[in-house]
Amino acid sequence: MKLEQLVSDVSSALGAANKLLGEHGKTPLSFGNLQTLIIVSNGGDLGMVHIAKQRGISSAAATGAVDELEKKGLTIRSTNPQDRRNIKVKITELGTHVIQAASAAI
Repeated sequence: MKLEQLVSDVSSALGAANKLLGEHGKTPLSFGNLQTLIIVSNGGDLGMVHIAKQRGISSAAATGAVDELEKKGLTIRSTNPQDRRNIKVKITELGTHVIQAASAAI
């Protein structure tokens, strides 16, 4: 795949995701947050360390990205009652629709 096509595909996917978010009264996603949402959509219940490793960012940066996604209603967090430090992230129904819209645009 040529670089120009890759950039075009990413731009189309991000545009479709943000169009759907706009229809739901949500603010647009950054590329990094779309990347985080894709990771969460592929992984089920994921911990912050796993998300950070997949993105190549710090755990603090992953937490910030998940904060943004959670504010938009795209992910939810849950804690283990036996170990509240063990936080898992999963995608919501709206998050799934955003991923589907992004995928369909490519």
